[in-house]
Amino acid sequence: MRAVLTRLRLKLAANRFATHRDDWYEYLADMISDSSGQRTLLRIFQSDAVRYGPRTPRGYLCSLRQGDLYRVIGPHPDKPHELVVEHLASQVHSTFNPARAAKLSVYQPVKAELAAGDWVRVTRNNAELDLVNGARFEVLAVTPTAVTIGGNGRRLILDSTNLPLHLDRAYATTSHSSQGLTCDRAFINAESSSRTTQRDVYYVGISRARHQTEIYTNNAKKLVDAVDRCEVKTAALDIGLETTRSWRPKGKSQLMDIGT
Repeated sequence: MRAVLTRLRLKLAANRFATHRDDWYEYLADMISDSSGQRTLLRIFQSDAVRYGPRTPRGYLCSLRQGDLYRVIGPHPDKPHELVVEHLASQVHSTFNPARAAKLSVYQPVKAELAAGDWVRVTRNNAELDLVNGARFEVLAVTPTAVTIGGNGRRLILDSTNLPLHLDRAYATTSHSSQGLTCDRAFINAESSSRTTQRDVYYVGISRARHQTEIYTNNAKKLVDAVDRCEVKTAALDIGLETTRSWRPKGKSQLMDIGT
């Protein structure tokens, strides 16, 4: 996704933004948000930014301040399950265990150009500015210290003096993030070998455009079977009931063989 956004912006910069002033900014593209299965050292890398949320597991005292931004320095040399982070405002170092910190959001810092006419997406809720994660805005103006965005009758000035902006480019998005959006034309990349290419995800993608949808894939014949796949999450209580459900795909049984 990052490569797609970068290439699209480069193409537009050669034409649309040729006469516009642009400036370089550091902004935070979202990566992980409050998923205990992903809050591990394997998914949090050096130089990533983390923000600690309001809830903490009982009995665990976290050294991070709630709502503040930290930059990841790396694993603790003596504690393999803990990370060393630096507070962005005060530069004070702290350590914590990411697997035990609830409501932990991880962002990838990206340094890139923004110009009037760019489209951006908000990557974090902001109650003070009434911004919702995922909201899209057009960049109206840029200066070395601020970015002005607007849309739906609103005009907001975001200060970029001290902290990175919670923004990301909005020229491309995942099917999951595009739910509720509508456009005139849509271009969809649907790889037949991807596990996320399935019936519900495909339907979300092709139903975004008012007039035209173009689909790009590595294998058109295999894509037909891929988008017909329907993966439904089941629980342990569902074992033994699969054969009674007419809507489930026919074929080889996928039930778990449980010994006695």
